Amino acid sequence: MPAIYLFGKRTLLGGDDLHVPAFATVIVRFIQLSCLILPLIWKYLFDWWNEISSSSSSSSQSPPSCTESYFSRYYPFLSSLHLLYSILFCLFSLVLEYRIWYWSCQGTPTMRQPRTTKVQQLLEQKISIYTIVLALILITTYYFAASCFAKPYHQCYIQTILFYDGTDDSTNDGTDDSTDDSTRNSNNTIYWVGSKLWYGLGALLAVSQTAEVIISTLFYARLKTSTTTTTAAAANNNNDIDGDNNATIMTTTVHHHELIEELWADRCQLLFRCLSVSTCFLFGGHDLINNNAQRNNSYRHVAQALADYLETKGTLDVVPTDLVTGLFCVQRIQRQRLLQTLVRRSVVYNGEESSSSLMTSSSLMTTTLTTTISTTNNISSSNNNNNNSHNNNGSFYRATSRQVLNSNDPVDVSTLEEGARMADYALSIYTWMLYVFVHPVTGFPRLMCQQCHSQSPLSSGNYFDLDDDDNDDREQCGDPRSAGDNLCEWHKRALLLVAGIPEADLVYAQFNNRLSSVPYCIMLDHERSLVILSVRGSLSLEDVVTDTLVLPEPLDDLGDRYGFDGRGQYCHAGVLACFENVLRDLQRYGWLERLLERDYPNYNLRIVGHSLGAGVCTLLGYVLRSKFPSLKVFGFSPPDNDIVPRLSVLALEDLRNETLELIGRIKVPKYKIFETFLKGRDGRKGCLYGSDGRNDSSNASYYDEDLDDLTQIIDETLDDVPRDTIYQRQLQDFLRVQHERKEARGETSRLKLFPPGRMIHLLKTGEEGGCAHLMNKCVTCCTSNSGFVYTPVYIANDDLDEIVVNATMGTDHFIDRMNDELHKTSKNYSDQGATTGVDHHVDIGHGTIV
Repeated sequence: MPAIYLFGKRTLLGGDDLHVPAFATVIVRFIQLSCLILPLIWKYLFDWWNEISSSSSSSSQSPPSCTESYFSRYYPFLSSLHLLYSILFCLFSLVLEYRIWYWSCQGTPTMRQPRTTKVQQLLEQKISIYTIVLALILITTYYFAASCFAKPYHQCYIQTILFYDGTDDSTNDGTDDSTDDSTRNSNNTIYWVGSKLWYGLGALLAVSQTAEVIISTLFYARLKTSTTTTTAAAANNNNDIDGDNNATIMTTTVHHHELIEELWADRCQLLFRCLSVSTCFLFGGHDLINNNAQRNNSYRHVAQALADYLETKGTLDVVPTDLVTGLFCVQRIQRQRLLQTLVRRSVVYNGEESSSSLMTSSSLMTTTLTTTISTTNNISSSNNNNNNSHNNNGSFYRATSRQVLNSNDPVDVSTLEEGARMADYALSIYTWMLYVFVHPVTGFPRLMCQQCHSQSPLSSGNYFDLDDDDNDDREQCGDPRSAGDNLCEWHKRALLLVAGIPEADLVYAQFNNRLSSVPYCIMLDHERSLVILSVRGSLSLEDVVTDTLVLPEPLDDLGDRYGFDGRGQYCHAGVLACFENVLRDLQRYGWLERLLERDYPNYNLRIVGHSLGAGVCTLLGYVLRSKFPSLKVFGFSPPDNDIVPRLSVLALEDLRNETLELIGRIKVPKYKIFETFLKGRDGRKGCLYGSDGRNDSSNASYYDEDLDDLTQIIDETLDDVPRDTIYQRQLQDFLRVQHERKEARGETSRLKLFPPGRMIHLLKTGEEGGCAHLMNKCVTCCTSNSGFVYTPVYIANDDLDEIVVNATMGTDHFIDRMNDELHKTSKNYSDQGATTGVDHHVDIGHGTIV
């Protein structure tokens, strides 16, 4: 940072972002020199002409007259000249790239001079002067020679070779002209000299150089045509000196907050429309095309949130790589906080203190924020205590000791067993797209086999006749128990395969997916005497738009209508909208009442869901508990550091503020932060290197980094307090702008929400070693969450209030991975309990959330 200004236009690159582009350009130059230019020079100067020279030296005849023509001589001359000029251009370009790389390595993200000025000058030279020179080389040599002299040169070359080889009978005086004409005509269409590979190398060299010219020209044209009122800002950017208290901070025109939010809403609408069309509506998007989303004001919440996060009024000048660097620093700081907690606090084990082990069979030490905030998919209580500041000493975070599930406790084992089975039902409603994703090779064959062996819907013993007025919303395409399925009924087939139930046990499935409306299904589990209501989470683009309805909504009226205490309770607005649609559908058809009050009065109700569906299930549990007291809710969000259950407005603000603060504390070049993160330093682990072996014993620790080494690397890269720079003053102005926006809207957006119920967290406590696991991490860029060991831990409702930055924070949200790990954990606990002879068939408490 700050952004580079080229020809008066702001770019998205900082002066310290050019290490990789410069290195890539150097690689291209070496390839051009070693693989294209030098072989072609050897071919032109030694191979082709040596063949003619050797042939002419062995013959006493005079060469053909075409060799005296300038048409045949200029082509090799211009081609050789193109190669020589290309060599010179590559050498000068290498010097330029080295200078760019050198200056890009100087300074820190906030200490920018003289780096920014030098890099800007070098880039302008590269885009303008070097592009013009390369274009002149191509036009005056290669393209001129190819268009004017290539054909006569190759014709003469063939004639000369044939003449000296004796295949031309032009030595007969009487037939010289006619024979020469026939030879010329017979070879009139032969223009290749030697192997075509050499022409391919020359063309590849010319194409690569032409591509450089075109890209540079287009980039320059965009800069010149898109130049807006940034001249003053660019001048200010060049003239400011870091640390100067009198330096002027870049400013722009102040816009109204409402206009900024409308701008972001339009951008979001355009983005989702493009995604809908580009994916051929495979993941939905019909409601986003016909303007329903805009009419329903569906982008209002996300537009407001984006404006809160990103509106700076010109006060803050950062580039994307600055934010990525800050996130790497946040990850290190979060790891340090955890290790400090483990070193300073002891773990209670069987009533005795043990300070040597991270995890025992009874408790586990964790580190969480003191604030309580919402997940994106759960009802919660509010807390208006504000804590928006981060202390550098880490006092903003608190240490807690959480209970590890005991394999000898029948309640814990039964909870895991039932949770694993309910995870299958939660996964089943995700239909055929996720099923094929999980089974890419066998998915479609299994679906087709399931379709061939399907039963007739009328043969089911659990089919219920509906009144005529209840059928108006159903798609009569074969099975009246499902709505919104395709002609092949693949949604239903995938549901049956994942849930592992016969078709007769599927009572009803609603697959229609629209704005604020998610699919759900009702199933029977006769083995456990259960009626299952499964609600799907986010899968379509409409679901993503629903997820962006992030502002909290009060539940006072809902509690009064359905008999629970909703005073002071709030809920995610998107979850509340989906809940109302699902509840309205359930009340319309009356499935639960018919099943639990008439046909299966001894069965219990289980409501299961994942992600967005988990929030809907939670609200359904509150509303339906008065009618079905035995119900239990299982809400799933995948293990360890999944970003979604930790995601909220306040959590994002905390992450943003800490990231921006750490950027101001970096005291080394940016590339060193990336280098340390990727490969480690002095034997310390990088992101690619895990444990040497499987780490799954009760006294072993996945968090085996040495605190002293981690503290040393943080001390080497970060200052204790931010320096007084232009960036630091810009940051203060940015935070002031955000504070003004919030005060203008009142205190509602400052509510801190947390999920209700009893919570079990699958904590990552081990990692497999070996080449296969390391290869998997390399192929997936460390984003794969397979190959880890998880431990189930009881956590408090406010524990998931910090966004933990790591490479798997996105992939951890995949429900198929959660399902696999939960089944594996449940099986391990059952096997351990079986060795002790414990009876696990016990009833567990209501309201459990896994």
